Amino acid sequence: FSASSTESFRIQDGSKSLVLTSNPINGLVFEKKFTFQSDKYLIGLEIIIHNASDAPVNGELAVSLARSYLATSQYGFEGPSGWINQKLEQVEIEDIKETGEISGDIQWIGLEDRYFISSVISKTPVPASMKMEKSRQDVVYNRLIQTVGEIPAAGHQKFEYFVFIGPKSTKLLSEVGYNLKNAIDFGWFDIIAKPCLWLMNWLYGFIPNYGIAIIILTLITKIILWPLGTKSYRSMSDMKRLQPLMAEIRERYKNDRPRMNQEIMQLYRTYKVNPVGGCLPMLFQIPVF
Repeated sequence: FSASSTESFRIQDGSKSLVLTSNPINGLVFEKKFTFQSDKYLIGLEIIIHNASDAPVNGELAVSLARSYLATSQYGFEGPSGWINQKLEQVEIEDIKETGEISGDIQWIGLEDRYFISSVISKTPVPASMKMEKSRQDVVYNRLIQTVGEIPAAGHQKFEYFVFIGPKSTKLLSEVGYNLKNAIDFGWFDIIAKPCLWLMNWLYGFIPNYGIAIIILTLITKIILWPLGTKSYRSMSDMKRLQPLMAEIRERYKNDRPRMNQEIMQLYRTYKVNPVGGCLPMLFQIPVF
């Protein structure tokens, strides 16, 4: 590819475009136009295929991302991902060879690390494939492959995308749209983690120190869960108070297990104690913390 201008440029305000044009390849000329904006991570991408031959052509267009993964983190997802059939698909790097390719209506494909994502975004979901590959040099490729309709002789066809290269910030990805915010996924605890993350960032807006924001978030969480904790401690205290009576019942009916269980249940009813009352409130708190 050669640039339309050899001059370097710097965007201080507004937007500016860079056009790259290929040499003819089997009668086809590829033109890529990148449009950069000074205040956004989102880059416009237009790909125009010119058919300079004297016969119509068909084929597939592949838009590729590549990234080197020398080492991966055990915290958070790293590797190829995509929003396919209104669902997030994430493929672990060690599973790339086995999975290979995922087809469906694709909104975007990406390559993620712990804090950043690079992504190719289609303005509307398109029937396509996300094809993944890992080289021996630990370079991972993720490609958006879609069918190109027939391009007549001397004709052309244009494809429009966006490219996002930036931090995995929930606020930023939500502003971008195109379901890119779904790249941030906390797994089973997603429904709890995202509100907590929003609250922590909201606190950070008033107190620009994440350490203090986390402490305040912890205190707020403890206050909200205080009734559950109190109920749990009260139930455990009641069970502790019944221990001598339960020990006496076990000793008295040690040779009659059905009667022992019957007497213990009667003891619970008499003193209005729930044997699992101390555990259930704790179980509800575990996912939060």
